[in-house]
Amino acid sequence: MSTRLAAVLVLGALLAPAATGSVAAGSDTGATSSTTVPFVMFDNRPMVRCTIDGRGPYLLVLDTGSIDVVLTTRVAEALRLPIRWSPPANAGGAGEHAVRIGSAPVRAVGLGTMTFHPGMVTVLDLGEIERGIGFPHLDGIIGYPALKDVKTEIDVDRRTVTLTRGALAIPAGARTVAFTGQLPVVAAVIDGVPGTVLVDTGDRSSFTLFAGFAKRHGYYERPHTLPRVLTGFGVGGPIYGDVLRLPRLQVFGATLRDVTTRASRQRAGVFKTAPQSGSIGGGVLNRFNVIYDYPRKTITAWPSRAHRVQDAYDRSGLWLSPQSDGDLVRGLVPNGPAARAGIRAGDVVRTINGRPTRAWPIDELRAYLARTAPGSRIRTTVRRNDRELAYVVTLRDQI
Repeated sequence: MSTRLAAVLVLGALLAPAATGSVAAGSDTGATSSTTVPFVMFDNRPMVRCTIDGRGPYLLVLDTGSIDVVLTTRVAEALRLPIRWSPPANAGGAGEHAVRIGSAPVRAVGLGTMTFHPGMVTVLDLGEIERGIGFPHLDGIIGYPALKDVKTEIDVDRRTVTLTRGALAIPAGARTVAFTGQLPVVAAVIDGVPGTVLVDTGDRSSFTLFAGFAKRHGYYERPHTLPRVLTGFGVGGPIYGDVLRLPRLQVFGATLRDVTTRASRQRAGVFKTAPQSGSIGGGVLNRFNVIYDYPRKTITAWPSRAHRVQDAYDRSGLWLSPQSDGDLVRGLVPNGPAARAGIRAGDVVRTINGRPTRAWPIDELRAYLARTAPGSRIRTTVRRNDRELAYVVTLRDQI
């Protein structure tokens, strides 16, 4: 077997890809040349149901930032795939820790009425991402092999994904831009500075500035910035960044203002070493309906119904990760609203305004803490060691 020289950026993590099998990677032998399927949006990422070698369905993130199909260790073992493991290594992921990467043969991946033949898939333990973000269910990622030969429309208004070899209707006013690479990279203007950005449906954030660009242009020293905040989890562990509002981002022929942005503070991994200026993630992409035309290497975008919705950012100073007895405080902004109220990292939040957090989907709770008006007083109960404590958190804008 030969090994692909490309790398794989998956859920914000750059990884060595699986070896390529004898079947042409990404080739389509499905009975139809077009399919439309619904997707669910979780944590700003579209997720679709797929079959693997005729079994499933499995819930996978549709990820333009992944060069491979990725299955969790749990799914690969349930399918009894012969996994070939590599020694643990720092794979250049968004996290800073070493990870174990496997590869396994897969004959067919089904998405709607289309079938793709990746040959080999990457196998990863995505448990830390699943727990840290709070995915109710995560079986893997589907990326470039399913997209490389087709046009893919992600319609966020209708919550559908269409893959086709034929034509797609393009509304008046849509803008088409060229992209380069297997993982789509487009031109952008970042607060007046020309740059290039990865278009990554697997990135939860609105906009990420990679370390090189952020350092060159002084983003770490700007006022009204939250320093070194926990902003998510990638392969290899937690992701930290300075969080700010970018005054202006120009992309897809549109100008967006006051975009919530993280300037990477990672000490290793792709966010530190990538040559691009940054990454456009779900928070920005949700403002557009987008057609990715991989054969022609173009992206066509037009405003979604959420185009003018102001970017919201957490007003509590908490990063919560759900567990069986409540939501664990994994991240706490120093001197933020929750810290001022007395909440500590490691506490388990049991109720918010009388509602058990176990009964509150984490995506909805994060939206509530971001969208509830500044000055609102949030009653919380937490467990610390064996004690139950009550605090009132007064929400405020942090950036």
